[in-house]
Amino acid sequence: MDEAGRREKGIKPPATDDWVNQLNTVRVFDQLIYNTDRNQGNLLITPEWKLWMIDHTRAFRTTHELMKVEPLRRIDKKLIQALQALTAAKVKEAAGPWLREEEIAAVLARRDLIVKFFEKEIQTKGEDSVLTGIPRKTPSASVP
Repeated sequence: MDEAGRREKGIKPPATDDWVNQLNTVRVFDQLIYNTDRNQGNLLITPEWKLWMIDHTRAFRTTHELMKVEPLRRIDKKLIQALQALTAAKVKEAAGPWLREEEIAAVLARRDLIVKFFEKEIQTKGEDSVLTGIPRKTPSASVP
């Protein structure tokens, strides 16, 4: 099903960190590629509640700015590390046949802004509040 169908049918997603983390990854990815057309019809959901992003026809703009940072909330530690390690050569290798030089430059410029944004968030709020995929420093509690 897609996200629109899920909402239309009133199906609740699982109340798990995994679901929320997937949505956070979608938000980061859309900023990276400057996808101006993310909508509920192009988020597919598998029976196991895994998200698949489709339809990127309105992406890869040449702007060197983010769309808006408000949707950016948290990021997986491995994802921010991958963004920090992303190079023009890696983008060219993966998407070179489909992206022009100015589109690749824009992806890297937005990558820099995303990394800078989350590094500032980590400084301000702490790793536990910003990063996912890390052991929690805050103690856990059990309910009897």
